[in-house]
Amino acid sequence: MRTLTLLIAVLFSSLSFATDDTEAVSHYVTEGKYHKGGSLKFKTYDVNDESFTAEIKYNLDPKWFVSFIKKKYLNGETVEVLPIDFITEDGYLQLEIEKEREFRGAKLVHVGRKDVGRFKDCHVVEIYPASGKWRGKVYYHPSINSVGWAKFEITLLSVKVIAPYTMVSYYDPSSLHD
Repeated sequence: MRTLTLLIAVLFSSLSFATDDTEAVSHYVTEGKYHKGGSLKFKTYDVNDESFTAEIKYNLDPKWFVSFIKKKYLNGETVEVLPIDFITEDGYLQLEIEKEREFRGAKLVHVGRKDVGRFKDCHVVEIYPASGKWRGKVYYHPSINSVGWAKFEITLLSVKVIAPYTMVSYYDPSSLHD
């Protein structure tokens, strides 16, 4: 699962976030074929005119029969300095007009809007990295602090034993006090 760690790091280095300085929010990871669930925590800080810093901490709980996943790949964190493009909804609105954009080797495609639970009219953006090892989808809503994502999906395409494998997480509103 070292690949998972690298893919999460690449994903977060290929995207920008909507944020207030030092905001943190959590997502819960839904059950998948090989994991029972888990959590993601996003934190942003050091916002300036050109960039900001984003940190993600993750913890995945494997199902009992999944012994080939090493524990060190199921828990960890990554920190990335990111460009300011999507620090507000303006970046998503511009992408909605342009429909797609190349960004640091990744193709970003605004595929429309969709409701995610109580979050209405979320921007849905698909991410296709140049490596082709994974693909992602984010559902952005401006009322959510930090990254602004109501829902996050990543599909691993390069892990031979399990590919394609999709993990889905949802914003956890109880994280407002993290």
